[in-house]
Amino acid sequence: MTDFDINASDRLIREAVYGGPALPPGHAGERLRREGVRLPAWVVAARGHHAPPAGRAAAWACRVHPGLTYLTFNGSLDSVKRRLKRLSTRTGDIKKAAASDEWLRALQQAIVSLRRQELKAISEQDGERYTFADENQTQMIAVEKVRRGDPDWPEAIRVWIEIVLLRHQQRLDDVRRKVIELLTRLTRSIDRARGLGFPFGLGMRRVYETFAFSDMPQVVDSVVQDLMPHLIGQSADIPGCSPLTRDAMRFLRRHKLEPVSLADVAAAAHVSAPHLARRFKRETGRTVTDMLHVLRVGHAKQLLIETDHTVLTVALASGFDSPEHFHRIFKRVTGLTPRRYRLAYG
Repeated sequence: MTDFDINASDRLIREAVYGGPALPPGHAGERLRREGVRLPAWVVAARGHHAPPAGRAAAWACRVHPGLTYLTFNGSLDSVKRRLKRLSTRTGDIKKAAASDEWLRALQQAIVSLRRQELKAISEQDGERYTFADENQTQMIAVEKVRRGDPDWPEAIRVWIEIVLLRHQQRLDDVRRKVIELLTRLTRSIDRARGLGFPFGLGMRRVYETFAFSDMPQVVDSVVQDLMPHLIGQSADIPGCSPLTRDAMRFLRRHKLEPVSLADVAAAAHVSAPHLARRFKRETGRTVTDMLHVLRVGHAKQLLIETDHTVLTVALASGFDSPEHFHRIFKRVTGLTPRRYRLAYG
């Protein structure tokens, strides 16, 4: 890097932090000098993306991993502690880097410290220690609830991921592997399902881009939410999912981009609209209209990420009759506006 490429430097740091190739000799020192920070320095890891709290001494916020900021400070230890008190997020212990070759190690120690605090927050909610059998049995229950659309599946998933986090402390790769095993188990019995590949692939990407233990339950919940509409009714051997719900889900998936009403779905299932509405809500926890919206938003997500279409074009191509309606439903389902979603995952 003759001209010191900052993007290349970020890539080297990103890989080195989690066990990739070591930084070239002198690289850390040169990067710190270019960021205005001298050695010795103090290093701390913080959740989220943050600028350094204001202070007299120099500081640098390194953001090379999603959901984490690595802060390097000059000044006294007391001054760093005072600055961190103004940071409204969880941070790990403050580590000292006396020389450039100690900076990466201090950074890794700071990350470990942050993770320990995150895990402590989790374990304080339930201090028990679980076995592999506990983990596996809980996963089996969670998978069954998800595949049949049981309304209380989120609680089962949350219990399972908390057991995983407690059993695999300080092993983020193992946690990711367990989550991928869950996603695979959820979809294993489905031979072919139009539209399932996109949310599955995006889900795997999100899992591997999660670097904070405490963020994993929310990520898993969101990924499973995206998979749900493609799982319900796909297999006749799922207990608790009636033929009526399976027929309704198949009709919704097939016609989600067309004008569809509750009466249309009921007619296709050969039952009255009120009967379908009651049965569907009891078995899936959603109304027929809500499920239709979820399917349409799923289609819109794919267009937002894989194409350059305008938001208006995406809205109309996803079955919505106006951009205002699309914005309202999209944000209700995802928590983000379409534009913010595209920026986050596109």
